[in-house]
Formats: sequence, C-alpha cells, structure tokens
Amino acid sequence: MGGRVRCESCGTTVEAASAEVVGTRRLEGASDPADMSMVHAIRCPSCGVVGALVTRYGPEASEVEADVLVALPRGSDRGIAPGSMGPAGARRSSES
Repeated sequence: MGGRVRCESCGTTVEAASAEVVGTRRLEGASDPADMSMVHAIRCPSCGVVGALVTRYGPEASEVEADVLVALPRGSDRGIAPGSMGPAGARRSSES
C-alpha cells in the first residue's frame, strides 16, 4: 500500500508519499468523459529532474495507480515540466 514512484533519469525509486509534487492537472477525454487521467509534475529528490507522472483515476485506475494517487502529497496547479517518472511496477503502454 502507498505506492512508489521511479525516476527514469537516474533510476531512484521513492515512496509516493515523500515525492515532491510541483504541479497537477486532471484530464478527461473529449469524446469519452470516462477517459480520466491525472498528470503530475514530480521533482526527483536524488537528481532534481522534474518529470511527468501520468496515471488514470476513477474506475479505470489500476491498483498500482490508485495506491500512488492516494499517497501522493497534494501539489499545486503550476505547469508540467518535461521528463519522465512513473509508478514503480507499472507497465508503460509501449511495453504491452
């Protein structure tokens, strides 16, 4: 429980609860309102890179995504910076 987030730049994995959330945006699909995603800008505590963490929320969220979302500290609504971070253990869509 709690979820972990891994920095793709340096490989550091941290508990989602201790991640520094720089910004958050909630998105819904234009053609399908049930298509719900969250984009979080998260700063890696090890290398300082700010990456984008994208998760589904609502009924389509996986158990890993739900654990990360519940554990993440509430961030601000500032813009999302480039980079790449993802829930540890979650597969990327290109890894299908």
